[in-house]
Amino acid sequence: MTGATGFIGSNLIRDLCQTTDHAFSIVKRERSDTSALSDILDKIKVYTLDPAADNIYEILAQEKPDMIIHLATLFLGSHSRAQVPLLVESNILFPTKLLDAMASSGVRKFINTGSFSEHWNCKTEYDPVNLYSSTKRALEDILCYYVNAHHIKAITLKLFDTYGPHDPRPKIFSILKKGLREDSPIDLSPGQQTIDFLYIEDVVEAYKKAIEFLGKDTDVSYETVFIGSGQSHTIREVVSIFQEVAGRKINVNWGARSYREREIMIAIADIRKADDLLAWRPRFSLKQGLSKMMTEEKIR
Repeated sequence: MTGATGFIGSNLIRDLCQTTDHAFSIVKRERSDTSALSDILDKIKVYTLDPAADNIYEILAQEKPDMIIHLATLFLGSHSRAQVPLLVESNILFPTKLLDAMASSGVRKFINTGSFSEHWNCKTEYDPVNLYSSTKRALEDILCYYVNAHHIKAITLKLFDTYGPHDPRPKIFSILKKGLREDSPIDLSPGQQTIDFLYIEDVVEAYKKAIEFLGKDTDVSYETVFIGSGQSHTIREVVSIFQEVAGRKINVNWGARSYREREIMIAIADIRKADDLLAWRPRFSLKQGLSKMMTEEKIR
């Protein structure tokens, strides 16, 4: 697994270690913080990539895993000139080396992670919201080569917004929790954009279903599947639900922040293919997920 030290990756590999008998290895950068995996580090093998990630070839040749789960990414909602090489290196160059190492080592199963932001306002066609979205699509195009030329069987899960307990990412619920803790006003946009939020336990289950899918003897070589709740809420509705679950009001300055350039105003996952192909459907509504998150974090 790549990206195992992140929020989704750490939750996924912890669940897999607890519920399966498989052996797991992760690859990480030298600077990656493994504290999120402190309770399971004795159960997994950890490889550190060299600065250029060229040792991924040796790692896969040694390990010869049954499957790769690729979660590592660099997300930037907007970018500076200096960050362009970082996006390309993290989201295109490294995973291309990973795929090439798979091809040379005979590893033939790959779970990729894409983003709903490759389809601005939930358009069917490709319309990237930002450069990050473009790098995710670029990898999918490269993946198609390895699928066709090297018979790699793959699936890309295009994730909508995710959340859960102890999420360190600077997302909307981090802002709302800070507002509760500090009892201070928070600045938000006008709040009319809609978001599809998926609870982390449902995210983990989607990856487990993808693992099962790739393990089956089918003629399918490559699929892309949207993974979300299938439910959409405006930011104003999200704040209202959050306050209801918390049992406390938050002082929000609506409109204090402008919408971002190419703000996603419509976000709702079409999960019919996930149901048909993977037999996966989300279990938690936003209210249920927030309740579980706040109970675990002792937020009331």
